[in-house]
Amino acid sequence: MANQSLVRAPVRLSVRHALLVMALAMCSTGSRAAMPIAVSSGYQYNCALTSAGGVKCWGITPGLLGNGTMATSSVPVDATGLTSGVSAVFTGPNHACAILTANGTVKCWGGNDVGQLGNGTKSTSAPVPTPVTVTGLSGATSIAVGSAHTCASLSNGTVKCWGKNNVYQYGTGNTIESMTPVDVPGLTGVVGVMAGNQHTCAWTIAQTVKCWGNNNYGQLGFATPNPATLRTDVSGVSNVVAMSAGQWHTCALTSAGEVKCWGANSYGQVGTAPATSVPTPTTATGLASGVISLAKITAQANSSCAVLASGEVRCWGLNNNRQLGLGSDNTNKSTPTAVLGLPGSASAVSMGGTSACALVQDGVQCWGANGGQLGNGTTAAIQIPVGVSGLFGSAPPALPEPISPVTSSTPAYVWKAIPGASDYRINVNGSVSSYTATQAGCEGGVGLCRIVGATLTSGVYTWYVQGYNSYGNGPWSSGTNFAL
Repeated sequence: MANQSLVRAPVRLSVRHALLVMALAMCSTGSRAAMPIAVSSGYQYNCALTSAGGVKCWGITPGLLGNGTMATSSVPVDATGLTSGVSAVFTGPNHACAILTANGTVKCWGGNDVGQLGNGTKSTSAPVPTPVTVTGLSGATSIAVGSAHTCASLSNGTVKCWGKNNVYQYGTGNTIESMTPVDVPGLTGVVGVMAGNQHTCAWTIAQTVKCWGNNNYGQLGFATPNPATLRTDVSGVSNVVAMSAGQWHTCALTSAGEVKCWGANSYGQVGTAPATSVPTPTTATGLASGVISLAKITAQANSSCAVLASGEVRCWGLNNNRQLGLGSDNTNKSTPTAVLGLPGSASAVSMGGTSACALVQDGVQCWGANGGQLGNGTTAAIQIPVGVSGLFGSAPPALPEPISPVTSSTPAYVWKAIPGASDYRINVNGSVSSYTATQAGCEGGVGLCRIVGATLTSGVYTWYVQGYNSYGNGPWSSGTNFAL
């Protein structure tokens, strides 16, 4: 959506307009079935976030569905204790985590042999199938789920990590491990965090990237294969608004819609001609602009995907299980290639170890290997995207949460990102302007969105924010007042 000048002439909020905003909010939040608004893929399992704030998972990895049992399921099941109140879900190869809306606390489930669930315990005999609360953590804005370590970015711009730390996955300068969150030193202004198999990266409000951990294939963005014990600046990439990482490779999305990747590239997962490694950030072939979203990639995947502004999904890398969505073609691709057979435009995509899923207007579609991880109630091999059972319908974004703007003549409007929102509308005293999630710096539905508005004159103002996606408008937020 085009950016518009934020405020024309300041207009005091009238009673009539206030009633109109309330009516719009009531209409938008009326009775509606819970629809999928985000999807995240692990290794042979997937999870979706619904518009009711619930988490539903399906697949063939015991203990990873979060429903309190070791049973697997070829259709979505509710995660125990997470049927509402969740703002985001993140899946890894062996464990998963969800952020709660109320205060940014985190619950995790699955493998816990090295304390990666963060509750101060270990479970070496079996995964923990019921979500447990991460000890002492609040204000989380995003979660990085590695193979056996976990990190969280917080609303104050810092990062905490826990779990395995044998290759400096914490970035603390040592390999001391903790079953509860510990601070990553020297990090400020962090917007989001993501993890590969044994490395971690964060992007900042300045749109720069810092990485640490294992660097055996150049996944930290430099050629020396030694690990980085502390945060390390990644050169050759800037204006970063979102990131993703697979087993040994890393990708970043810039504000210009460009995708840059680096690291292991034996299967073409960097998006260029295959090579053992590509340690320098390199533009994925054909993706120098026009991308609106990167795939959430599980930390054992050797493939990548992106969503274009047109709603087309392109994938590249390893394709041994047809996880690139190319029908009967199971050859690896070093050039991002369009997924075949998606019914309509996609707004998000996720890449698991053996399958992938996309969020489309009609629900969630998955493709690739199928022992039940495609979620359609069967284990039959299917070469094209299929709808996930019970996750249908068109859902607009959820209710946004504004944060009071900086009270200056050019106020900064700040709000929490909404999973599934591709655009936002800001209403200031009756004047409405539209911005893409990329313009607001919160592509991917994580972290804080921020827009600096046009200069205002002295007066009293009330502002509202609303999310939007291909499914329609979400509800307007409550009004936030400020005076100049």
